[in-house]
Amino acid sequence: MTFGEKMKKHKSYQPSRIGERMCDEFNEAKSFRETVFIAHLYIEYYINEILVKIFPHPEKIIDENELGTFKNKMQLLDALGIFEGKENLKNNVILIQRIRNYYAHNISISDEFPDQIVNRIKQMVYMNRDGSPDEYDVPWEDQIDAFDAQFSICALETTNHLVWLEDELETLNPKKK
Repeated sequence: MTFGEKMKKHKSYQPSRIGERMCDEFNEAKSFRETVFIAHLYIEYYINEILVKIFPHPEKIIDENELGTFKNKMQLLDALGIFEGKENLKNNVILIQRIRNYYAHNISISDEFPDQIVNRIKQMVYMNRDGSPDEYDVPWEDQIDAFDAQFSICALETTNHLVWLEDELETLNPKKK
């Protein structure tokens, strides 16, 4: 992209390969920072997909500069009550956004996890299908850092919950009424 060139408009993809693709990209990531950016990219994609489901003209939210920030999109969904009863999901999304912001705005990053990132990762919740907290078992956890493993598995599960939320909202789509 050249300076001054507009960002691409949101495009929906077939859902069958998106989750597999995210896992593949996580496995290919060369750093935790890259994993964070990948997680955030997919989470924002699904936030956009939810907006596509519930607004007759989602492009005015997703693709417009004024409303299209991640924070604004989250506030719109929150104001609509989309996250009622889904506090763990909402909190995970916010934590991932904050972790992403840290890595996006700090040029000199070491391989060590700063305290604020460790604290945010520790706050992330692995969720059952109903959104309640659960323990997770990561057979490959001994091969990578424990915080990297917790972030990765919680980010993947957060993405799954956004997919399920999108499916639940299918009936609310004003374009289909």
